[in-house]
Amino acid sequence: MDFSSKDYLPNSKERLDRLRKIINKRPVAILAAGPSIAELEKRIEELKNVDICYFGMNNYSVAENHILGKIGKRFSLILNSSREGMPEYIKGSIDFLERGDNNVLASSFYRGTFDLMGKDFKLKDFLKKYDKKLFFFGLSEAKDVPNEQKPLHFMVSNSLLAAVHIALVGGASKVVIFGGDGYSDKNIYYYRQGELTPSPRQDLINDTNKYFNPVAPISVKNIYKIYNLKPIDILICSEISFYNPFPKVSYDSAFKFLRSGKKFDGKFDLRTPKISVISPFMGDESLDKLVKTIESVSEQGYTNFEHIVVCGKKSEGIKEISKKFPKLKLVFSQDEDYFKLFLKGVSESREGYIFNARPGGEYLDEDWFNKCAEVLENRSDISLVWKDRGQIRLAPPRGKIFTYYLLKKKNVLPEKDTCFRKSIFKAILELSPPYKSNKILLLFFNVVFWLKSIIPLKLQTMIFEKAPYYWRKHRWSIFKSAFVKAYNKLKKL
Repeated sequence: MDFSSKDYLPNSKERLDRLRKIINKRPVAILAAGPSIAELEKRIEELKNVDICYFGMNNYSVAENHILGKIGKRFSLILNSSREGMPEYIKGSIDFLERGDNNVLASSFYRGTFDLMGKDFKLKDFLKKYDKKLFFFGLSEAKDVPNEQKPLHFMVSNSLLAAVHIALVGGASKVVIFGGDGYSDKNIYYYRQGELTPSPRQDLINDTNKYFNPVAPISVKNIYKIYNLKPIDILICSEISFYNPFPKVSYDSAFKFLRSGKKFDGKFDLRTPKISVISPFMGDESLDKLVKTIESVSEQGYTNFEHIVVCGKKSEGIKEISKKFPKLKLVFSQDEDYFKLFLKGVSESREGYIFNARPGGEYLDEDWFNKCAEVLENRSDISLVWKDRGQIRLAPPRGKIFTYYLLKKKNVLPEKDTCFRKSIFKAILELSPPYKSNKILLLFFNVVFWLKSIIPLKLQTMIFEKAPYYWRKHRWSIFKSAFVKAYNKLKKL
């Protein structure tokens, strides 16, 4: 690996070795500033005799004074990688570095953080004086870092995820994040908020949904690969957390996990899957095709999902396959119609976002779930995301003309590359008259959704390989007569 990048300090390989000696293959506990960490303040005595390496961030002194101070411990590493809070945060970091402890300050030169210290701050003197205690990394917009050429570059993320990255390259045996709430629906969204300079809540929402949730699965996977590491358990001890890539656990489960040498038991994961992937399996397809699809889904970087396989009458052998894939949920039905099986899967799914994955199909983009989730998490006015892969090559006609276009094409929910909110799907189907054909029912969904959508936004973005089309959700004040007209057109099929 090449550690000579100008974004790193000299002798960065030796700095990494020192970091690993400090962590010493111990569990790492990262103390973030979410309000849920107040419980740790009450219960920290339970971890007094557990050998843990503690990480702090930014304004670390609040958590250190009120939590770790109760058991006579201090942070071994603090992270300052944000421009917000400067120069006060670096002044606090100097106090940290002046200690006689074997500790580390992790930071970066990203976006000129140290430029905010002012003219009187002598960066060269600072780097020279505290040289042995500094660990600097780089940040990149690329999705393939770290790599051989940039082993200490991480994907751009929030400070909490940067701390996770450092724990991984430092050789932690396990990681538990306390106070990793993301953001809160309450007015208080920081621990001891009066002692901090809190960021606006909208900034926390942005950090969570753009710089943690979609980034973490990819960045962590890259670190495991380039450093040849075996995956470790990373837990978030917060029952109110909005972070979803890692298991969410209670304090009781987190303490038990830290005190034991065992792997995390997934049954204690409190997350509700945000994404439900539905694969109707009638048995006419081979099991090999179904396995191909299941493997493709399991390779997605996004991890907070459930995969529902709805089995029709002819589904022998499916139970054996399910043993190999823990996220697989089997639902059995006596139906033989593909669309009835799909609707059964929708009814069994969690509230969130729905994907339709027909057996035999594969996702070519391993980051597709992340891309869809990021859009739907950040844009409450968007209900469906799809990517053109040959089924609809151009933006469909707008308004009433689309009714005839759709009836001619008979296109029903472009598969694999479509994700929609379950709530909207249910709301539209509830408006529909009863149909004998479930295919017509889904056509009704397409007509109503697209016919009465607000003008589509064609967003040219580097996120997608091809330009996606986002469709705004319906304004339910629209006259119901529009739905009756759509129904009358469909009856003629």
